[in-house]
Amino acid sequence: MKNTDLLIALATSGIAAAIPAHGANLLVNGSFEDPVGAYRYVAGGSTEITGWTTQLSGVEVFTATDIGVGYDYPTVIADGVQAIDLPPYTYGGGGGISQTFATTPGVTYDVSFFAGTVASFGKPGLGNILVTVGSAVQYYPLQNFTQDWVWEQKALQFTASGTTATLTFVSLDDPYQYVASIDNVSVTAVPEVESCAMVGGLALLGFAGVRRFRRN
Repeated sequence: MKNTDLLIALATSGIAAAIPAHGANLLVNGSFEDPVGAYRYVAGGSTEITGWTTQLSGVEVFTATDIGVGYDYPTVIADGVQAIDLPPYTYGGGGGISQTFATTPGVTYDVSFFAGTVASFGKPGLGNILVTVGSAVQYYPLQNFTQDWVWEQKALQFTASGTTATLTFVSLDDPYQYVASIDNVSVTAVPEVESCAMVGGLALLGFAGVRRFRRN
């Protein structure tokens, strides 16, 4: 094969499509920015928050300038201007939110999110979040003794067993005692080592072909 033919083959062989899309968030509305609005309570079983379904007693959406009824104070949001507080003020079985997304059986996925709590308005600065996705179950205790939200990035992995998986966040805390908030949620595929090696080798081959073509 001529060097020019090699370059054309590499350009048209779909190598770019074979590169794993690591970093592409598989979730819709991972930072809860849609729809935008003021503080509000969203009851359980609602799809008002785009891409998500609320669970149990629902959740509260709070904003950078409105953290609750009668509490129009500025606060820190992990990403954007809105975040979710899981245990809603209508205490009675806790609150949660979930989203179902497409997966490939056997592929491993990274789940990342930011969790936060606050020591203010009579709250001690503690909270608890339970995360489930696929066969993975992870419990996250939260702690922050300052008077504004402090967000910490959390992570877990799971391997898909089917063509879809459901990511669920739940807090069973008493909302009059604790705060357990989430924001900036993402799910990304973990690149397979074999695929990365193959793509890297083909890229080097193409580079070598370019160098030979230039010398000729």
